[in-house]
Amino acid sequence: LFGVAMSSHVHAFLSHSGRGILAAVAINDAGIRYEPGPAVMLPHSSSIASIGQAVVDTLSRYCHKDRNLRDYKKTEWPAFRASGLKSVRAFEQVFRYVAVERDASRLTLTRFEQDHAAIDTVHFPAECSVEDIGSGFMQLARRAGWQTSAEPGASPNGGPAKPSGSSGASEGPPSVS
Repeated sequence: LFGVAMSSHVHAFLSHSGRGILAAVAINDAGIRYEPGPAVMLPHSSSIASIGQAVVDTLSRYCHKDRNLRDYKKTEWPAFRASGLKSVRAFEQVFRYVAVERDASRLTLTRFEQDHAAIDTVHFPAECSVEDIGSGFMQLARRAGWQTSAEPGASPNGGPAKPSGSSGASEGPPSVS
């Protein structure tokens, strides 16, 4: 892939009760992104820095890993499994998808609604701190009216985060049917 800027991705899921799940992402030979392994449930009392560090750690697990997804079942979905919920339908009703993408120039967090519409985006420079990333997650959560238990950090409209409103992105939740 010479001359192509590589980016890394994480699938994040946030619930209105303040629960968060992070899942590493892989891309197969067909160019489809999927969650190859176990997802991580963020502790309810996570600090802003620990949320940011968990995102950075999960981004580092992004890889190319071929997998035939033809027989992939939604019940195998790592984020769903980490939630502990009894059905994928319940998971999709309780959690909202946040796409995390890092490339050479920036890190972007984009929150999606249940209908897969991108509704909120926060951008950071690629070299941002773990506190910036954690604060960005909390900004998205607060603006959505979600309960958050992370320690207070930068004000929702302060710091280096630059909310850009709807991104117009068309990517939806990563579940594969």
